[in-house]
Amino acid sequence: MVKLRKLAASCEYKDMTDDMIRDRIVGGIVDNQVRKTLLQESKLTLATCISVVQSGEATAAHVKTMSHFTTTTSDKTLDVNAVRKKRLVSLSLSQRVLLTLSLSV
Repeated sequence: MVKLRKLAASCEYKDMTDDMIRDRIVGGIVDNQVRKTLLQESKLTLATCISVVQSGEATAAHVKTMSHFTTTTSDKTLDVNAVRKKRLVSLSLSQRVLLTLSLSV
């Protein structure tokens, strides 16, 4: 943002500086969902644009964290199930039936 302001200061945008910076942000957004949100705003100001972009960045960070947590939890669940299966193999048939019945209750 600071770089855009410095670049805009050397141009002769006058009253249109905020509009030009806003347009540059919208054009440079990589996240299509954020860009779509920005383009759907009927009266998009620079302040609103910055707010939406910051919100999109925070959301992406949260999704990444949640995805990592889900993957880690899923891997642990797979590990636990592998141990359970290994234990079941060493049990007799009647012990496995009793264990299965107690787990399903």
